Amino acid sequence: MVDILGTLDEKIENNTLIINKISSLIELEYSEHFRDCDFTEELLANVFFFQEGPGIRNWQYVDDGIRFINIRCINNGDIDVSTMNKISENEAFGIYKHFLLKEWDLIISMSGTLGRYAIVRKEHLPLCLNTSVIRFYPKISFSYYSFMYAYLTSKDFILSLGTLANGSAQQNVGPTHLKKMVIKMPPIADLESFHKKVFPLIEQMLCLRKDNQKINELKQLYLQKFFG
Repeated sequence: MVDILGTLDEKIENNTLIINKISSLIELEYSEHFRDCDFTEELLANVFFFQEGPGIRNWQYVDDGIRFINIRCINNGDIDVSTMNKISENEAFGIYKHFLLKEWDLIISMSGTLGRYAIVRKEHLPLCLNTSVIRFYPKISFSYYSFMYAYLTSKDFILSLGTLANGSAQQNVGPTHLKKMVIKMPPIADLESFHKKVFPLIEQMLCLRKDNQKINELKQLYLQKFFG
């Protein structure tokens, strides 16, 4: 039993090392690819769609329903669905229908710990957005996706969030702040060439995250079976 758990932990560790290497490679490619571009200034709202979730209250929680995201569920670049609370299907597919997340949505925490992020995968769904978390996706073309991911997860963007943040108890950034934000946009040809290079890396990273999730689930089954 100990050998099995050790093997599973080793596999997770190896996958995580590869994920971190891919993430560093994307950062490097982002900094180098657009180095000599002729940028134009554009409002963030004209390039990326963004939306904050509703304020779901404790009394709305149910035991069996549709999961919704909280900041605590976003860790190490992925979503932990095992700790999520739920709302009723009637609410999720009713008044909150337009807050249901989609595959490839990039979600980012905008309150307290700014800049936690993850990409929504198919196996996370159905999943509802919640307050203090904002989802992003390209408005114009999916070929903007890799640039969006690299930019919104960059240190520069996280620092800019800190500048925009308000609140004495904790930092908060909302759609009102983001609507005023101006970003530097490279030419379309450079965006598209960047996407062709980087999107396969993003896909590989998601596959490894999916693999880690399955291994963790298997590990929990073993632990429950042998240790109750």
